[in-house]
Amino acid sequence: MGFLARRRVTFCNKLSELEGRRPFYEIAGETVRVPDWKAPGYRLPTEAEWEYACGGDPADLNGHAWFEVDSGGVTHPVGKKRANRFGLHDMLGNVWEWCWDANDKDYYKQLPSDDPTGPDAGAPFRMFRGGGWQSYPYHARSANRAWRVPDYRTIDLGFRLALVSPA
Repeated sequence: MGFLARRRVTFCNKLSELEGRRPFYEIAGETVRVPDWKAPGYRLPTEAEWEYACGGDPADLNGHAWFEVDSGGVTHPVGKKRANRFGLHDMLGNVWEWCWDANDKDYYKQLPSDDPTGPDAGAPFRMFRGGGWQSYPYHARSANRAWRVPDYRTIDLGFRLALVSPA
């Protein structure tokens, strides 16, 4: 795992500690492990979680997302467009969002039907979703997937945190 990817999971753990939660990730040098998917700490969402939270593609993309047509070539503060059906803003457009999953073209042939946690973390590429402010409408949709090396960065790529709700 590269420097930037390690910083994302370290951020999750530090925020968890700041709020008195157990850190979600175990980090040992270049290795990051998830010991318990039900742990109460902050983490990156899986692709399945991200897609569910996205709530599908809104019929009125202009009302929900900043993308190539209406962004003015910059990111915007979250919450300036309408929320989706779950009350979440900017799931599409504004910035692409890193997910936990590694890229594995064969994973979806055998994934579990409930709460898939994504392919083995050892794959060289990680997934991000949602499109960014410079994306065409085709890319700002819930089904669009992209992947790069974990340390990839660009001006319209960020991350959103997930948190397991108490039972």
